[in-house]
Amino acid sequence: MENFEKIISDAFEYINLARTNPSRFAEIVEGNLENYKTHNLYHREGDVPVITKEGKGPANELIETLRRSRPVKPLKISLGLSKAAQSWANFSWNQNIIGHFTPSSNSLSDRLDPFGKWSECVTEALDYGSLTGYEVIHSFLVDDGIESREHRINFLSGNFKKIGIGCGPHDNTKSVTVILLAGDFIDNPQMPNVEVPSGGIKNNWEVGSWIDGALKLTCDITTDIEDDKLIKTIKRFWEMGDGSSFINEDVIVSDKGDYSGSP
Repeated sequence: MENFEKIISDAFEYINLARTNPSRFAEIVEGNLENYKTHNLYHREGDVPVITKEGKGPANELIETLRRSRPVKPLKISLGLSKAAQSWANFSWNQNIIGHFTPSSNSLSDRLDPFGKWSECVTEALDYGSLTGYEVIHSFLVDDGIESREHRINFLSGNFKKIGIGCGPHDNTKSVTVILLAGDFIDNPQMPNVEVPSGGIKNNWEVGSWIDGALKLTCDITTDIEDDKLIKTIKRFWEMGDGSSFINEDVIVSDKGDYSGSP
């Protein structure tokens, strides 16, 4: 299980890697190209795939962009931006909303005011459903389905110098990550205290490795105890893109005292 604090810290490391060593980040993206499979699905170990709009085309495009990019200075953490980002992540979870606004919400600048003052430029990026810090930054830099690639441009721009990241659970998408970038940000010394939620994102371990060509999976899990052994049977019903279907099954045996709800 990836906790939210680690997602935040890893996302910070990866965005700065892409900025300061774009060729190295390009190598990492290239190493993950094999995760793009048929039906425009991006496979993730131990969880359901991401349905992309463009397949791996934008990832290949990103690799070429990074190889041509000149390094820019790393972003510096702003406590005010971090608290503001976490505040919106928590609000999105509590209100079960997706997006930058609600019908009654104020502008981004108004939301930032309690935490400090921005100058030069500011932008907010929202990610839903990513399981790791790398996945968050990969998603923004690939910018699947965004014709302008505005997140990619902003994340690699030297105009932005300060960053704040917030992350937490979301009932509809498992996770929400908020990234705020600014040219500069002066923290309010009396800003509200905002906490990162405890816990983290649980992978759907029962999925195992998603089968290429599959569009839908249904799992049936049964648990029995026999001679102080816990026997868990996972039966997977796969529906394939060609209209066919099949079943595979795993049996996991463990000591009764080791049982924690996962293999």
